[in-house]
Amino acid sequence: MKRLTRLTFVALMMAASGTAVMSVPSVAVAQDTESKLEGMLKQATEDYDVLMIGDAKNKLQNAIGLAQSEGISSPVVAELYVMLAIVEFAEGRDEAKAKERFVSALGHDYDVSIPPHYKNPSLEKAMAQARQQVPEPKDDSGSEQGQGNAQAGSGKFEHTPPATAKAGEPLELEAFVPADMPVYRVFVLHRRFGENEFEKLEMKPTGTTRFAVEIPAEQVRTSQIEYYIEAVDRAGNVIGQAGTQTSPMNTTVLGSSDDQKVVDGQGKGKGQGGGGGTEEPEVPADASGHKVYVMVTGGSGLGFLPGGNPTAHPERAVSGGLAPAFGHGMLDAGYMITDNAHLGMYFRWQFSPPQDFSRIPAESKGGNSFLDTKDECFGLGMPGDCLLGFKYRWFFKDISRFRMYSSTGAGIGRVRHWLRLKESYYLEDGQTPAPQCEGKDRVEDPVVGDFCYVRDTVRPGWAHFGVGAGAMWPVHENVELAADGYLIVLVPETGINFDLNLGLNFRF
Repeated sequence: MKRLTRLTFVALMMAASGTAVMSVPSVAVAQDTESKLEGMLKQATEDYDVLMIGDAKNKLQNAIGLAQSEGISSPVVAELYVMLAIVEFAEGRDEAKAKERFVSALGHDYDVSIPPHYKNPSLEKAMAQARQQVPEPKDDSGSEQGQGNAQAGSGKFEHTPPATAKAGEPLELEAFVPADMPVYRVFVLHRRFGENEFEKLEMKPTGTTRFAVEIPAEQVRTSQIEYYIEAVDRAGNVIGQAGTQTSPMNTTVLGSSDDQKVVDGQGKGKGQGGGGGTEEPEVPADASGHKVYVMVTGGSGLGFLPGGNPTAHPERAVSGGLAPAFGHGMLDAGYMITDNAHLGMYFRWQFSPPQDFSRIPAESKGGNSFLDTKDECFGLGMPGDCLLGFKYRWFFKDISRFRMYSSTGAGIGRVRHWLRLKESYYLEDGQTPAPQCEGKDRVEDPVVGDFCYVRDTVRPGWAHFGVGAGAMWPVHENVELAADGYLIVLVPETGINFDLNLGLNFRF
């Protein structure tokens, strides 16, 4: 009997020792991740302090994504959310978004606070609202610990949006429903960036008080996912919600989606299956399914001329300076290679204000004069000048319903810069008004003599290259407001011109 007791004791000690040894690696890994998160937080804070807001935001989002993938909930994670709220508020001045980040922070550590040197009235207000939304935990043993993005034990319908998601992978959402709430069904309504309509998915119960759903991998393909959650009773009445249709929650999508990964059946949401079939689904050019864009804009330009000869008065020389390039219209159409890369062709027609050429002296009507070139829109019979070229756009910034891009391009054509030239008011006899000054104001000048102003142009070109930038604001699934700036250099007749264009961008 004693021998049996000793054997039992030895066995228990060995099992306990084995368990302790097995737990050491997992503890070490968790500590290593915590240290990495602290380092990423420090780097992001340093970036923010030197106004590198974009870099700081990326580091914080990557750190939060790492914490979520490792299942870590700690004060460091709470500090990451607080710092992300500070950075995003500096970027967009959005109090509602800051409050969402603070709600997430409080879910990891209720005692977290805004660092004193980053405090301002708006952030403090958002933190106060977040504390009203997240109840203070009573004790560690008397409340259910939250998992994933559900806030458990709060006594009301709760959901905390994940800060980030990985492009091309399913996005899992969870909601906590109190046991005493008569919930019949729970739905999540989501959309990708640039879309107007929400798609509805039903959340399924994963426990007595939890509901969950996965947004399919192929839907996680833009810079941001917007959504809201509604819980309804048997009569269809909404009795709990997180976010609204007009003020949805959002999750930033990191990276670019891997189209082949989706084709091969990996990274798909529940219920879609890996398959293994040979049929490959068509992958749209951009995340909204659009493949072609057509931009129609109008604007005006301002240029710099290093010199040159006026078109109607080629014997005259022009000194360097600024010169306007009056109104124009532009048609730009092309293909969306990816979400970010667009390649297209543009046609710019510059209007030609009316000008009387009948009184231009005969000696100015030779080759290359204004009369010979006033219809120089590629022989199309349109008065004015035209540009034709290719342009590549790279969309580098998506902020909710706002997109920014840079562009570069090249092509052929001319830009018409308008000048005012001084013309002697009288002919050589000093008494007879010059034909070009008829009907114009006479300007008296004791030094150069009386003169009038006549209108002329300088037309640099035929080749050009340029760089630019712009922004777009969606107003419909297929329509965006567009603002575009484009700086071009023209050769061999040199000139520089900057166009500012406003109009509409259509996507199909």
